[in-house]
Amino acid sequence: MAREHQDQLLTFLPLLAFALLAVLSEATGLDRRLSDAWYDPARGFSFKHSWWAEDLIHDAGRAFVALAGASAVLVWALSFRVPRLLPWRRPALYLFAAIALSTGAVAGLKALSGRPCPWDLERYGGGGSGGGCFPSAHAATGYSLMALYFALRDFSPRLARAGLLLGLGLGTLFGFGQIVRGAHFQSHNLWSAALCWAVAAALYRVAFRGDLSAASRSRGGAEKA
Repeated sequence: MAREHQDQLLTFLPLLAFALLAVLSEATGLDRRLSDAWYDPARGFSFKHSWWAEDLIHDAGRAFVALAGASAVLVWALSFRVPRLLPWRRPALYLFAAIALSTGAVAGLKALSGRPCPWDLERYGGGGSGGGCFPSAHAATGYSLMALYFALRDFSPRLARAGLLLGLGLGTLFGFGQIVRGAHFQSHNLWSAALCWAVAAALYRVAFRGDLSAASRSRGGAEKA
């Protein structure tokens, strides 16, 4: 019961925190103030095509997370041939599924959204039209790695916390890169974080029944028998 209660808190408290911060960011005007800080009426968003915001944080960052997902698939596939990787079969499958589903969900919502990017708004030199900019798909790419917490928690709580910090850090960095480019408001990034956490937690609790290592070991024993 203690573990179940802890898992429920892990599911809802971070989700609630991200959602509350997103609402406050928009309601208090923090969204606009953060974007205003990077906008110059004479030059627009001057870092829109900068090497560090576009090439490094955006393009290289997306490639890094794609590599993480591909590595998870590789570990899962090799676990059928390499006995030492058997305990990591389900965690690897979980991680790939969490990355794919969370980024896919955000991308789907973004495609359906009618909310414009900051650079589309008249306030920032745009034409006042546009859409498909909510939530932030690139921030979600980084936040999707928060699933490392669940993938690693049954093996090493310390590594699980490190994985969570990695996902939080990358998502925040990716979101910052999009703010300075004029691509997203801060609330867009925070809603992406909320959705990524919801997907990761639900996938772990429902599809994988809240236990990756035990299921792997039991399968390993059955296959050896």
